[in-house]
Amino acid sequence: MTLILGYTHKQIPCMISDLLLSAEVPTTDIPIPASGKESDSLPIKEWTHYPAGLKQKLVVVGPHMMIAFAGLLNKAMEAINLIKKEYDNKDPKNIDQLIEVTKVIGGVNLDDCALICLLVIQNEWRLRTINSFSYDLVNGDKLDVAGDGIDYGLELFNHSFDPDNSNDWNHSLLRLLSAAGRLWFWDLTGSSIENAFGGGYEIAIKQQGSIQKIGDILYSNFVYLPGKGIGGVGIFKKVDYLDDILVLRIIETYSDPSKSTFEIVLKRASMYVILPHQDATKPELSTLLKGLPDLNATYSVIHVCINSSDPNKDPHSSTLVKIPHGRGNGPIQFQYNTDTDSSLPSSLFITNETQLELVETVKSVLEKAGETYI
Repeated sequence: MTLILGYTHKQIPCMISDLLLSAEVPTTDIPIPASGKESDSLPIKEWTHYPAGLKQKLVVVGPHMMIAFAGLLNKAMEAINLIKKEYDNKDPKNIDQLIEVTKVIGGVNLDDCALICLLVIQNEWRLRTINSFSYDLVNGDKLDVAGDGIDYGLELFNHSFDPDNSNDWNHSLLRLLSAAGRLWFWDLTGSSIENAFGGGYEIAIKQQGSIQKIGDILYSNFVYLPGKGIGGVGIFKKVDYLDDILVLRIIETYSDPSKSTFEIVLKRASMYVILPHQDATKPELSTLLKGLPDLNATYSVIHVCINSSDPNKDPHSSTLVKIPHGRGNGPIQFQYNTDTDSSLPSSLFITNETQLELVETVKSVLEKAGETYI
């Protein structure tokens, strides 16, 4: 599925997008970091579209403009390239007029794609859209969404969200990270790729006077089972940017039944490199590895699925987001053996504070649902 989304809280617009491309013809050997599957002939929609790769769908036009796209790739890129020519790293005088221009120049048929533009108009940050749907949310927040994952986007954002001790900018970023954490959990636990978004998402927000993509994020998932406590799903994801190249690293783990629930054994790691545009050159692997930071992160997103003691009830869920906590000081920490050249950490541990917070979170959610932590 595809999902691009613009979210506005207190005049702070921000964006999130998936990475998955699809085609009508099956393509073999396309690695997709979702649902634990590498796709070869799995359809995204029943027998109509197939995974065709991963692509950055947040396109940087300039320091004050970014565009998310969905729909036919060639049509979306035609329109975006036209906007780029007009924009030329300057604030457009009238983005609405500019969008009208793209509908006729070069024969671009925008019925086949959707665009969500985040930009500055008259010194204010705004969202402008083509072929997307707009919704008013609780607390006066606004949502613009497009793609065949619209219902998922509404589910992610159409509820109250009031993190403690959060300013407006942090509120927006926390909400985006929380949404991406839930998407990652859905991707991991979905029955097939047709219910997934590809396993990768981009986030962009106004920061230090310009629009910037957010990286250095670690995603992890846990599950509460009544009578058994909290355990890990077994897969962690680290998101980094090297200049404009997006790198996803998937770290697979397993739990040793003879050890504590929170002692996790590292199994293997895989890496996905997503270029910003079609004509970009993929760097040599050795060069890429030298530039990558380790798996410790500045932002941590922990999603916990909370199963009910009643098998007829749907699971609850909650997401803990920590921003920023300083690299190597996060709730989940990786340690490396300096005597080896392996990119895989020697160990991973979850801080005592985080373990207690996970337990208290699960207890609180169950209490609100009239259930008891077992």
